[in-house]
Amino acid sequence: MKKCLTASTNSVAATRPSNLLTIRQLSTEQQHEWIERIFDRMSSIFGKKFTYMWADANKADMKQLWTEALGGMDARDIRSALDACKELEEPPVLGKFLSLCRLGMNERREADKQAAIDAEDFTKEQIAENKAKIRTGLREILEKMRAAA
Repeated sequence: MKKCLTASTNSVAATRPSNLLTIRQLSTEQQHEWIERIFDRMSSIFGKKFTYMWADANKADMKQLWTEALGGMDARDIRSALDACKELEEPPVLGKFLSLCRLGMNERREADKQAAIDAEDFTKEQIAENKAKIRTGLREILEKMRAAA
């Protein structure tokens, strides 16, 4: 049974839409289902390379470690990492997969910030006020640099 990492809750971090949950916020059963789905997808992408990579590992311990490591990720982070895996020649170890998750998360955050900036309509007064704050900040920095020299 496929479960989505969504729910309506106010306990989700402010950087995430209110309906997205991290792996850690799911039930234990749902966490196991998600890790199984990740491993199934990686097996589909990499075939025997992925299977052989973990042949000597204790499967339960390995999947628990991945569950813990991916605890702060949501479905978008994992989807981004799995999409990036399609470009790799070799299956990623846990650290590489985490890096791919974080890369997608950071790219999304930057895009979200830019979208918020682009969507913001500033009044002339707000623009003037912000320019004044910037000038004041720059003066303070210059004064500190001159005093340190």
